[in-house]
Amino acid sequence: NEFPSIDVDRDNGDVYIAFAAEPGRQGRGDASDIFVVRSTDGGSSWSEPVNVVKGQAVTQDADETRNDNFMPVLNVGPDGQVSVFFYDRRNDPENRKIDVYRAVSTDGGRTWVNQRVTAESFDVPPLNPNFDPLVKGCYMGDYNDGTVDEDGFYLTWGDNRRILKAPRFSRGRPDPDVRFRAVGLKR
Repeated sequence: NEFPSIDVDRDNGDVYIAFAAEPGRQGRGDASDIFVVRSTDGGSSWSEPVNVVKGQAVTQDADETRNDNFMPVLNVGPDGQVSVFFYDRRNDPENRKIDVYRAVSTDGGRTWVNQRVTAESFDVPPLNPNFDPLVKGCYMGDYNDGTVDEDGFYLTWGDNRRILKAPRFSRGRPDPDVRFRAVGLKR
C-alpha cells in the first residue's frame, strides 16, 4: 500500500503507524510485508519497524511465504489493543489470489497474532479498457477502512469474489464489491 495508516491510543497517547514495505528486495527477498512503528512521545521519536506478518514478533499463524501483504488499516482499541487489517496472498503459491488478514497485538505492538478474516480467496479484477480505460487492475485497497469501539473492530474492504456473468462477459469476470466484517476485541 502506498498509503500508511495511523491511529492513537486514546488512553496513553501512543501513536502507531502501519505501512507496507519490501524488505530485502535485492532480487531474492520478500515481495512486501506489513510493518508497524510506535511513538510514545507524540511523534518526536519512533520505534524500529516491527514486521507484523512474519518473524520473531509473530507468535501465531505467521506468513511463511514470500508473497505480498499490502494495504494496511490500523486501529487502536479502547483497551490499547492494536489491530491491523491487510490484504495477504500467503494462501496462493502463485502470489495472485488475495485474502484479508488481521494482525493483533495486546502488548503495545511487541508481539502479534495473525488471523484470517476472509473465508475464501479472491482474484484481482482484470484490466478492461473497454469498460473504463482509467481503472487499473491494481486499484485494490482504495475502499479499505476500519474503525473501533468498545465492542470490536469494524472493517470494509474491496473484494472480487463475486463473478458477474453478462452477454458481454459470457465466461464471467470478478465484480468488485465492498465487504464488511466485525471482529470482536481479543480477550
